[in-house]
Amino acid sequence: MSKIIKVISDFDRLPLSCITELNTAANASFFYDVRFLRAAHHYPLLPILKAYYILAYQHSTLVGFTVVYSQSSPDPFGSLSRATNLNFNDDLVCLGHIMHSYDSEIIASTEQADVVRGDILKSIKALGTRLGAKYVGLINIANNELVSVGVSEGYQASFMWSRYFMDIACVDTVQDYIAGLPADGRREMNRQQRKFQNSHHRAQVQSLPVTDLAQIAELVCATSARHGTPDYYPPSVFKTFVETCADLIRIISVEEHDQILGVMVCFVHGMTLHIWAAGMSYDKTDFSPYSVCMLEAFRYAKQEGLTSIEIGRTNHKIKTRMGFKAKELFSLIASA
Repeated sequence: MSKIIKVISDFDRLPLSCITELNTAANASFFYDVRFLRAAHHYPLLPILKAYYILAYQHSTLVGFTVVYSQSSPDPFGSLSRATNLNFNDDLVCLGHIMHSYDSEIIASTEQADVVRGDILKSIKALGTRLGAKYVGLINIANNELVSVGVSEGYQASFMWSRYFMDIACVDTVQDYIAGLPADGRREMNRQQRKFQNSHHRAQVQSLPVTDLAQIAELVCATSARHGTPDYYPPSVFKTFVETCADLIRIISVEEHDQILGVMVCFVHGMTLHIWAAGMSYDKTDFSPYSVCMLEAFRYAKQEGLTSIEIGRTNHKIKTRMGFKAKELFSLIASA
């Protein structure tokens, strides 16, 4: 039976309860949680021109959903251009999800999921044509079924990079986690743990609200700037973005008195702790705040009964040394 496709740009007109029901039924990523979508809509971390929410209905039932954004500079790392040999920073493009998401999807009900994905991919092309976009598509896709449907709809699939995850269901304690690491990671984590334990610093996990979120935002921005992307986490917008995500957020930090020396801004979704953004000062301690935050993340995840940890993209050497495994991410790109 044919689907009705609706494209909505006004966030206040979205059927949020229906989107939440579909997300729950499809076990969708937290990047499509309405709290994250609201933050991305009202407080974009990178410039967007407009958001387009694409909804597929069968009769009056929502059976498919995704979001794309019209943008003029959507590729801050150059990863998409390297993957596709195309230039995305000169003309209007229409892509989803935001680059700060590492799990883009077309959320679809299990019945006829591929048909729904195909219909929405067609509508993304039609939207791009109407807007005069040069390219359209989705980025940071882990779902191989979605990639296959995209190729059949005329999209070019390209490997972009990997994201990193760890199954912790069968690992009981922090010491068990350290013992299971590769030899170099095990030695380094033991060394960092000893240094931290001999210091006067403290590690903690907090939910929102926190009083030092502005300081956290500044540290995250400064760390991103050291890696060549100073505009990726604009501090004032980042602070409000995180506040808008509300109870999805956990803040893991290493502190000395009231000064934050290391922080991981995380999302808890389902049975997974997602380490999403990090900020570190390495010149104020003789231990690595990154390593200590990671140990605290593992301790917290086990305490809460979670079964996996995700830690985003890039830094392959460090993350695999810490026990994470790679999961490939692809783009689906088409000319509008």
